[in-house]
Amino acid sequence: MNSKELHPILQVLIILLFVSLLMLFFISFAIIYFSNGDFNEIKNNYKLELQLTMVFSCLASMFIIYSNLNYRVKKNKASLNEVNPIIHWKYKTPYWKKFKKKEYQKKGLFYLLKISLIWIPISATLFFISKTESMLSIILILLILILIIPMIPFTLGKFISELKNQVFEKTYEVKVYKQGLTINEIYYPFNQYQDIDNGIRLVKIEKLNLYSTNCLSFKVEKRFYSPPTSDGGDSGSIINRNVDINIPIPKNQDIDLDKIKKQLKIK
Repeated sequence: MNSKELHPILQVLIILLFVSLLMLFFISFAIIYFSNGDFNEIKNNYKLELQLTMVFSCLASMFIIYSNLNYRVKKNKASLNEVNPIIHWKYKTPYWKKFKKKEYQKKGLFYLLKISLIWIPISATLFFISKTESMLSIILILLILILIIPMIPFTLGKFISELKNQVFEKTYEVKVYKQGLTINEIYYPFNQYQDIDNGIRLVKIEKLNLYSTNCLSFKVEKRFYSPPTSDGGDSGSIINRNVDINIPIPKNQDIDLDKIKKQLKIK
């Protein structure tokens, strides 16, 4: 896992650029929609330029947020460095889909609930702010949208790409390695460490019967270090997140669970 950080000077320059773009956006917006005569000459003579500035600065600000999130995701992304899998299974499409469709129906309900708990308060806040019909309220709404729209690919987009890979492909193949597994060549890591406070660890393997299908269930613990706040108000914290990766066992396939646990160094 790569832990390379951006140079502090570059980080400061990116922050300054982001703040400058936001200022350009809101100044252009205010002149176009809220000028009370003081800026009418600028508004009338440079309306198109102001509109283009507003659009460009808005998109550029969102791109900076997206790029920063994407950099941090890729920086901590584990890579597959193994060649020989412990397990290599290929599936008949109807058998795989029957299991995964039921699994993702359940996952989809939990995901919908999770998204609702996030977006309903945000939407309600935006609604009540908009009712004030003031310049400040509209600026707050626009600022919130600029901040949250770039996060969509890392929340909804990630879920959709995983759903596509596991439910809407034509063929299905699983390879299990010592440090992770692949489903149709998409890597789902475990047992990979960045440092003592950041890593992915396989904590348990079980043979279960889910949705009338025998499967291997991999219990993975993701551990992240949340750094202290900029004002030094805390010392940071460790965040643990558990993920289950369920893989159906092919029909008429015998497995030695103890042997698999031994190979993956799980008790």
